[in-house]
Amino acid sequence: MLRLYMLRLLTSLLAILWALLLLLQTKNNTLSPLHAKATYRTSNGRKVYFVLADDRFDLLSPLQFKPRLYRHNIALQHEAYRGGTLWKFWKMYRWIASAAAIDIVVFTDSDVIFGGCALEDFVASYDAIVNATGCPIVASAEAQCYKPGRPSKRLQRCARYENPPFPERMAATPGGPIPPVFRTEGTSIARRKCFVQEEGGPSFPAGCARYAFVNSGAYMGPPAALLSMLRWTLAYACLDLVPNLWEWSWAQLQGRSYFLPINDQTALGEYMFAHHEMLTLDYGARLFVTGWNLDPAMFA
Repeated sequence: MLRLYMLRLLTSLLAILWALLLLLQTKNNTLSPLHAKATYRTSNGRKVYFVLADDRFDLLSPLQFKPRLYRHNIALQHEAYRGGTLWKFWKMYRWIASAAAIDIVVFTDSDVIFGGCALEDFVASYDAIVNATGCPIVASAEAQCYKPGRPSKRLQRCARYENPPFPERMAATPGGPIPPVFRTEGTSIARRKCFVQEEGGPSFPAGCARYAFVNSGAYMGPPAALLSMLRWTLAYACLDLVPNLWEWSWAQLQGRSYFLPINDQTALGEYMFAHHEMLTLDYGARLFVTGWNLDPAMFA
């Protein structure tokens, strides 16, 4: 019992330390000015701004759009915590105040495919989704329900995607939801990972059959709405960190498999379930397509 108490105390202190490191982090480039090359003005005068948070890219990285456009990288070079998923949410949370003059902010990860079309069409697709659902934020969808955590709860968490209004929204997708197109070679991870978490767990029937699950690698919406979303998800992650961290540590001591669930994708999924009036998914892949195991031949 004493051992368990000390473990809980240690993990709680680690969680508090992690939160303090976020609050005390001062070195950043999130106050840098907006860049004209990352800004697109629509025919009706709205400003659309494209953002990335990955120190492996330059300050401005080109996008495959017509006309040519760039993403503003708000990550520092050689940033500590690179690859830490919640770190990207924190960077966006600190940066978003500088985007007050922007109408729509588009955030994308490096493994999300989008572009190759006219920018006016890209914005028109976003408007169509917003008008159909009433949600100001549209996030990328993927074919796998990524819900790490205690194995007994993984299927239960993923089953919430089957509750209203999510099936109705998917059915009402203009043009219909498209099926994922995966690589078909025998070693394809798509054949081994169509369950609720890569580290194991029960199969989820809808996995890899449709783009129906949230992917935090891309989202877009008005800055004020995104600020509210980012604030909620970061608070949720901090509150959820303590119990999950000590459970993970206890599982490691017992030699049990347990995947720490604190990440941006888990938190964003919880936000969508709690605020489905604010966020919907790009079920038809009209805006974004995740690059996870995607068959490149579909672009031929």
